[in-house]
Amino acid sequence: MDMVKLGAYISKTWVQWVLATVVFFAVSLFYMGPAITSCSTTTTAFNSDSTGGLAWFQWASGNHLTWGHTDKSNYPLGESINRPQFIASEAFNVPYRALSTLTTPICGLNLMLLLGYMSTALLMFGLIRWLFKRTAIAYFAGYAAAFVPFHQFKAQSHIVYAGASVFIAIIWAYLWFLQKPSYKRASLLAVVSAAGFYFDGYFVLFTALLLACLIFFSLASQLRSDFKKFIKSHARYFAWFAGLLIILTLPVLYTQARHGDQISGTLAAVRSPIRIEQKIYGVRPIEFVMPAINNPLMPASYLGWHAHRQHGSNASEDTLYVGFTILAMGAVAIAAALSKKNKNPKLKENLSYRGLVMICVGTTLTLLLFSLPYKYSLARVLIKLTDNWRVLSRFFLVIDPLLIILAAAGTYILVRKWRRPWYLVFIGLLSTLLFCEYLTSPLRPHGDLYKDTPQIYKTIARDSSVKVIAEYPMVDLLTEPLTFTYAQVHGKSLVNANDPNLGRDSFHTAIAGLNDKQTLGVLKARGVDLITTLGFDETYDPDLVSYFRPNDAAMHKGPLVFAYRISNDVQPRPVALETTGGLSALSVDPKLISHRVLLASGSMGIQNINGSRLAGQYNVSFGAEAIAASPAKLVVTQNKKVLWEGRVANTQVEFTASPDQPIYLSTTAPVDVTNMQAL
Repeated sequence: MDMVKLGAYISKTWVQWVLATVVFFAVSLFYMGPAITSCSTTTTAFNSDSTGGLAWFQWASGNHLTWGHTDKSNYPLGESINRPQFIASEAFNVPYRALSTLTTPICGLNLMLLLGYMSTALLMFGLIRWLFKRTAIAYFAGYAAAFVPFHQFKAQSHIVYAGASVFIAIIWAYLWFLQKPSYKRASLLAVVSAAGFYFDGYFVLFTALLLACLIFFSLASQLRSDFKKFIKSHARYFAWFAGLLIILTLPVLYTQARHGDQISGTLAAVRSPIRIEQKIYGVRPIEFVMPAINNPLMPASYLGWHAHRQHGSNASEDTLYVGFTILAMGAVAIAAALSKKNKNPKLKENLSYRGLVMICVGTTLTLLLFSLPYKYSLARVLIKLTDNWRVLSRFFLVIDPLLIILAAAGTYILVRKWRRPWYLVFIGLLSTLLFCEYLTSPLRPHGDLYKDTPQIYKTIARDSSVKVIAEYPMVDLLTEPLTFTYAQVHGKSLVNANDPNLGRDSFHTAIAGLNDKQTLGVLKARGVDLITTLGFDETYDPDLVSYFRPNDAAMHKGPLVFAYRISNDVQPRPVALETTGGLSALSVDPKLISHRVLLASGSMGIQNINGSRLAGQYNVSFGAEAIAASPAKLVVTQNKKVLWEGRVANTQVEFTASPDQPIYLSTTAPVDVTNMQAL
């Protein structure tokens, strides 16, 4: 085969797609490494919300295609792992479950991450090749879209955000529809857009705003042409698209209407007030030009400089660097679109070069305005409707593809008349620069679920006498990924609950402090065989018998984990004193004593650990400490009878109460309530 025939063969569309698939798989392998070659146990998302969340759900389900009820957590009642909010994630969860059942829950994560990288790269490759008919630019754009540092960091935590394929597909489908509107193209756009509503809860917001911006700015780009003719030719197809999209998203709308309060309650259990959250997680525009904090090419002093300018979340949320190469080429695109010397080449029917740039710039700026911190953000309008979205920096998922399209447009307009060798050299130079800009170190951090798990969990896995574990801290969002990641190794049932509404309920908060007076007796009555503690040593406690201690902390992998049996001297407590309303701000002090604040009025209850009806009278006691400088007046009543009344500074409150009626508390000033128990 001579060079001419070889070139003709390679230029075939299907061959180009095969080559692109091979190339981007090789690049994905470079970034993922052992997460592909040791797929079943090794993952880049070790000890994260992916292994402690998604993979745990799949494992707890028995690695089935559906999620239902599990007895692996919230012992002995168990809990549901099929929750209303998951309707907005089924486009991700269904293929994940299918891949996991064929392999393992960890391998399923890795395959979905690989799919995220590959689909993002290939869709951007296809979109740019379709727009500009320049394959080299398409490869450059595909790499930029898939392997931006934001995606690399998300591969270590929330793998659903380690790709932007849904948004690239929406942009491409919309431009294809715009080129030559038809019912078929409008239907494809509706189906692709609907996928965004079923991929992730945040994607619902992003998809809706992206579509609104694309439509608005594409209409605006037609104002200088025959606008009425454009509307007349497109109106019925837009109506078809809107109607079909509504039909396709009815399950999401129905779930929100029926279970909206439950979903909001679950979200509220793991976050601060929404205005504070949106201030913390909002985008600072400077972050788009700040390389990743672990870029090995940056000087040592960069770490401190970066820390004072990021928005204060974590690396997977505030690494929003798009690359100077992308921004420079995007600036070229804007300059060319504004230049009167540019003949404004026609890219597609109903889509000129200036029109494409206007759509991308307008949409990018609008989405950026929504992503800013609360004080400056258009998202303030959304807060009046719902507080379901807080991490506005995730708008990067939509903004970045638009910037890459602009960069591709700038590159195209710059090199379109160059001789082929110079054009290829230039693209190679841009790609090299971008690779250096996107470099992170370590390049592909990973962990093995079994090799890198602390030894204690391997020991517990082999101990058939251990059936139930209570892991402390009991109510702590930061430790949940660790707790539920390692549960897949030891396989025992947990007192801890994965559902925030359960994990922060009256029972779990009543035993939140390991050294609370009632905790050990209540745990023993509930059938707990072992207590594990993350990061703190309770060996000095005479009521705890050491089961496992790390031999050498310096050589120990992962967090320090200690384990204890409950002493035989501890008597099971058949009842627990629980707060049932009005007390908030739960915290656990360094002595592992839990605290909660009574602001004005609240209630308590004496609850049977096993759920049966109680009778008789119980001696109730708790500590009450006035938070203000002066003592507070506290009144405790039950069934309209005053059980205790007095002024408290730092007082032990004691009284007798019935278990079948609520106990009401009222105070004239905030009081810290601790050391609760009923005997």
